[in-house]
Amino acid sequence: MHACRSTLEDPRYIGDHPLYLIDIGNEEKFVGKLAEGVAYVAKAIYPRPVIVRFSDFKSNEYRQLRGGEKYEPEERNPMLGWRGVSRYISKSYEKAFRLEVRAIRRVREEYNLNNVHVMAPFVRSPWELERFMEIMRERGLG
Repeated sequence: MHACRSTLEDPRYIGDHPLYLIDIGNEEKFVGKLAEGVAYVAKAIYPRPVIVRFSDFKSNEYRQLRGGEKYEPEERNPMLGWRGVSRYISKSYEKAFRLEVRAIRRVREEYNLNNVHVMAPFVRSPWELERFMEIMRERGLG
């Protein structure tokens, strides 16, 4: 089993805040680049499984991305703040999380890499996990 990390976990890999890309109508930049990066790793070790941890940047890391200051709060302790699953299911960020789900679905369907599995970081409650799974099912990653 291989965990897909390194470059994909660097906020600079894409460089733009996902909500900024949505606002300017360039969601494809995010989805395409993320899908390519995951597919590159998954193809290299196919058929062994790859576990992709969905993004878990802290608000201070997201603020550094192009457009980030508009969308990110200044938190006293970003390590315990708005991150992980609580971010994905929030009204203000869910549409950006759906881009990540779309990228993983693309890897599985268009790149035909069924060895890609996902992991949810920083789950705080069963309710959060249930909502997270509901969003995934709605987007075809059940």
